[in-house]
Amino acid sequence: FDALARAGLFRQHGVGEGQPFSKLRSRLRLIPTEDTGDPATQVLYGYSPLSAAVVERILTGDSVEDWAKLLGDHGLVSVNVHNSPPPAHRGMALVFFIGGITHSELAALRHVARRLKRRVVVATTHVVSGNGLVQSCMGTG
Repeated sequence: FDALARAGLFRQHGVGEGQPFSKLRSRLRLIPTEDTGDPATQVLYGYSPLSAAVVERILTGDSVEDWAKLLGDHGLVSVNVHNSPPPAHRGMALVFFIGGITHSELAALRHVARRLKRRVVVATTHVVSGNGLVQSCMGTG
């Protein structure tokens, strides 16, 4: 990002410990300080996608309402939790991504599902690739 900033193509806004992402980064340990041996973070060079971390925390018992408040307009829009789903749907989570999801986020969600022995079904408007993102920014995609 430093090279992009020097080229005038990237500018950081609101960087600091009081900012929303900084709070999320530390609460979810998105960037671990030591090697945890977790295959998902090793594949992503120590980074854990925010989406997968939030889904994991909700699946392990965190309050959905707390996360909706914390993320505000930047994340959870609506959450519907069934306290007593039909037996065939127990242990299953349906996650919607409006605006797309990256391959890394999908891989991390698969890893979370395997580790927690849960079925996570992902619905999205599209899968975002690096080339597709650059093309859409350039107006050629």
